Amino acid sequence: MKKAFFILIVIFFSSCSQQVLFISDPYFTTLYGGVKELNKELKAIKDYRIRILDSETIDGMSDLSDLPEIRIFTPLSLDQYEKFEKWPGQSVFLRDVKNLKEGQVSVLSDRGPAFRELGQLIRTWAEDNNVRTLGGVFYTGTPEAQKEWDAFVHGLGEGRYWQGMPQTYTYLNNRNKIKENILKEQNLGIEAYVLFAGQLDGYLWDLVDSQASYIFTENRKKSGIGGGKVLWSIEDDLGQMIRTGLEALESKEYSSHKVRSKIQVSE
Repeated sequence: MKKAFFILIVIFFSSCSQQVLFISDPYFTTLYGGVKELNKELKAIKDYRIRILDSETIDGMSDLSDLPEIRIFTPLSLDQYEKFEKWPGQSVFLRDVKNLKEGQVSVLSDRGPAFRELGQLIRTWAEDNNVRTLGGVFYTGTPEAQKEWDAFVHGLGEGRYWQGMPQTYTYLNNRNKIKENILKEQNLGIEAYVLFAGQLDGYLWDLVDSQASYIFTENRKKSGIGGGKVLWSIEDDLGQMIRTGLEALESKEYSSHKVRSKIQVSE
């Protein structure tokens, strides 16, 4: 059965021009609302035929020579890259990768401007709704994450307006402590929360969702998690990121590139 499945994959790819392999991971696929929704996003990218394979399927394959030579790796599927090293091809990494080689491109989200705009939106909303305290979690453990926090605070405006701000964390390894801090905020009657904890978002989501009346977060409008509680969400522009990476490969610009993230408003 598996052999027949792999044969179908090969037939599909061999019949298309500008064939691209998108190697996803369960976390990434969930953020984009599942395979069906992610496929819609990829099909909207013109001039390329992009097909998804999950990292587990790649794990079960020993011969990758018949797969497309252009490959896109999500952040958590990057571990699969080693399997492709002995096969010729080009790679787009949707994360920061140091010491890129020929035929390799990395594309990152530039979220700073979006965080500044989000801070401004929240400040206006807070004044209109008499909200002076924000709870939640904001990860600042990398230079880029710290810049995002700084941009967010700049957008929020004067510090004396706010009576409480989200807690920042340079490390996220003590999950119990983070949960404990969120529960303490509930006792203070905080209703508006931010959740920018990267890969820990999913782990903390149910707790924040059970306490908050209003949530500001990341990559949640795609998956639909949170319903009407999510007022604004910072979303990566995946389509533009992929286009940027593929165009960079065509023009042989083997380097890192950035694409601005967007803010999605609840409907």
